[in-house]
Amino acid sequence: MPIAALVLGGLMDREAVVFQAALGWMGVACLANASRCGRMHCYFTVPFSMVMAVVSQETRCCDS
Repeated sequence: MPIAALVLGGLMDREAVVFQAALGWMGVACLANASRCGRMHCYFTVPFSMVMAVVSQETRCCDS
C-alpha cells in the first residue's frame, strides 16, 4: 500500500505530503517487523525510511 501511495504521489502536485506519509508508514511497519524477526535488513530500512520522511518534510517546508 505505501508503494502505491508513492507512485500515485508522483502523479499529484502534493507528492511530498504523500511521500512523507508513505515513508513514515513503511518506517513504522519495518520497526514492528524488526522487533519481531530481527533480520539485519530491518535495522537498515527503519532509519532510512524515517530519515527520508524527515527529508521529505524539509523539502515540503522549503519548497516554494
